[in-house]
Amino acid sequence: MQIQRARRLIPAATFLHADITDLTRPAATFDAVVCLYALIHLPLEEHPPLLGRITGWLRPGGWLLATAGHQTGRQFPKLEAMLRDAAPDLLAFTSFPPAHWKKLWSTNPLERLNKEIKRRTDVVGVFPNPEALLRLAGAVLVEAHDEWQVSDRHYLSEASMALLTPTTKEVTPAQLMPA
Repeated sequence: MQIQRARRLIPAATFLHADITDLTRPAATFDAVVCLYALIHLPLEEHPPLLGRITGWLRPGGWLLATAGHQTGRQFPKLEAMLRDAAPDLLAFTSFPPAHWKKLWSTNPLERLNKEIKRRTDVVGVFPNPEALLRLAGAVLVEAHDEWQVSDRHYLSEASMALLTPTTKEVTPAQLMPA
């Protein structure tokens, strides 16, 4: 019923009816993916990798509409309202090149940094005042920043960062001032 309605309302769209767990598509293929009552039939541990694959199929700015169960809005109206309000923020990563998406989702660098701060504060144990803790944590952050600046391993490569800005043509001063 929903697919028939969508076909009627969006005649130019292409519709695929397939088992999403077996479907493979090239990256950045779709403007939108709709999963009606598909995810609720899968074990929870299969959701993250499947959602990662699906969002990889989306073009920048693309949409994923998935039902999480028919009772979610009734049982958790505040959650539903929060998700609707947060949709632009939750999907902000789609404005970046698809190669960046996995790294933008990941909190691994932040978790490593927090672990290092915890390790160093555990060594000290008790701080005489909040400023002392702030100085130590700030020093760890400065050290991490310095390491990231000179490291050969970049979280986002220079080439992938270049995809974020349009290339500009270099112009010489002579070209700017006509004779």
